[in-house]
Amino acid sequence: MPHIKVSTGSSHFPFSCQACPSKAESLLEQGQCEAALYCFRQAALEMQSADNYVSQAVCLIHLARPQEALRACDRAIAFDSNSPTAWLFRGVACHRLGRWREAYICYDLATGQSPRKQFRFPKIRVANRLGPLKALIKGAFNSQRARLRVH
Repeated sequence: MPHIKVSTGSSHFPFSCQACPSKAESLLEQGQCEAALYCFRQAALEMQSADNYVSQAVCLIHLARPQEALRACDRAIAFDSNSPTAWLFRGVACHRLGRWREAYICYDLATGQSPRKQFRFPKIRVANRLGPLKALIKGAFNSQRARLRVH
């Protein structure tokens, strides 16, 4: 696949987005997050779904734009309030924004648990809690990739 450059100051890319989800996945794997985001956004124009918005959120998290990722996750949750990947990446975005309590509520919802009303944040407990989440995040990324290949 040829290298695709993002034009500065423009969202124009020199390729068709008819097969955007598969092209976007490939671009994301190559580290071309901005180009992948463009493709996912183009795909969302044709077919809005929770998966499209979660994919955008993943790109935005990689681009260190957690506020935009949070909005994309909120759109995904509007389509499917039971989407574990939407809640998971919403938690990641909140975590990156330093909104710890909100992040852990999202993590609880992603794993199917009832959100806790009180949180304690000693460093050792936070570290232990993130261990299982790393596996969940990795699984969600892999699941998202697999889903994109099917479409």
